[in-house]
Amino acid sequence: MQTYQPKRSWDPIVTYWNGVYFLYCLETYQEGPPFWLKKNHLHLYKSTNLKSWIDCGPVLFPKDDQEILCAGSIMVKEPYLFYFYSAATLIKINENTPREKCLADQELRLARSTDGIHFENCDNFQLRPDPLLYPSGRQHPVENRSLYAWRDPYIFHCQSTQNYYIYIVTGGGLWKNSPRIAVARSQNIEGPYELLEPALKIANIQGFSSSFCGELEKIDIKYLNGIYYLFGSCWERGLTEEFKSFLKSKNLPFSNYNTYVFRSNHPEGPFELLTENPIIKYRYSWIYPGIYGKYFYEDSDGSILVCGWRPPLFRLWVGKSLKLTFNKRQELFMLNYPVKLCFHILINHGLTTKAGKVLYRLNRALKIHGWTKMIPLLIDSNKSIKS
Repeated sequence: MQTYQPKRSWDPIVTYWNGVYFLYCLETYQEGPPFWLKKNHLHLYKSTNLKSWIDCGPVLFPKDDQEILCAGSIMVKEPYLFYFYSAATLIKINENTPREKCLADQELRLARSTDGIHFENCDNFQLRPDPLLYPSGRQHPVENRSLYAWRDPYIFHCQSTQNYYIYIVTGGGLWKNSPRIAVARSQNIEGPYELLEPALKIANIQGFSSSFCGELEKIDIKYLNGIYYLFGSCWERGLTEEFKSFLKSKNLPFSNYNTYVFRSNHPEGPFELLTENPIIKYRYSWIYPGIYGKYFYEDSDGSILVCGWRPPLFRLWVGKSLKLTFNKRQELFMLNYPVKLCFHILINHGLTTKAGKVLYRLNRALKIHGWTKMIPLLIDSNKSIKS
């Protein structure tokens, strides 16, 4: 598995087009928190093997300094590569409001490219929230209108209905309402799109009094064995104590790196949380790869590969070693990776487990004293172990 460290980068997405992997991510040159409010752009890296990457530079920019780009998704429909994304206009409460205290007014956009590098915005594309279906509890400080969470669009083509669907992150604690997943459909990839009832109205399980999280983002959809599965991420700080107790009762971890799983019999929903297996599990229970905002893409051999990023290091993760597998009988999703990768993660990045902390410190101490070959030899000795 490759760990790739450009600038401060997050929310990567990958596609394979004309024999080349295109990796897009959000990127900023500015330091300090909060990273998502910094001046940013969409950056492109290309590779033929998912190992060595060519830095193609920024490919899409905000309109001005008061605008930031948010996550998106991509789909290739010849002759174009379409990039559905979101942008947020930062609004000051008063003249002295610092950037980190600004309100965000979010909207969706669409850009297309014939080479994956040079993009043109599709100005006719519009998909705004309906206040009756998707109310907001946050108001513009001056204008008489609501401000919306309306971001992270995910584009999906359904073979059975022959429709294109866009899933949109909306709601959340900052907007003083429950997180929801909106959905819109169209027969054409560029629209127009018809906004429907929420695909996911409340991120909840039966018996809970409210949504189990304050925010749900980085949506992905997969269709497997007649069922539509929706994946989403949430920061640990947004989980309710009730839900944390539920995860503990099932001996499941709760961290920033969990990916939550929902299911539905129809692409338009409603989606419900898998109560038996609510998160993607890991092949080795003693290590939790620190990957947030996982994005799954089907490689040329049919396997589902994983990419994402690791806060707070802003490392991008992508490669052929980390794969998503599905157990139909148990309706269980699992991240699979070989033992060699397991040691690599623990030694270099495994700060989320006790074993990871021990091996990381041991590796660091050995390097300081010149014993740089010890851990690599330990890793190589496991090549004979079946993955």
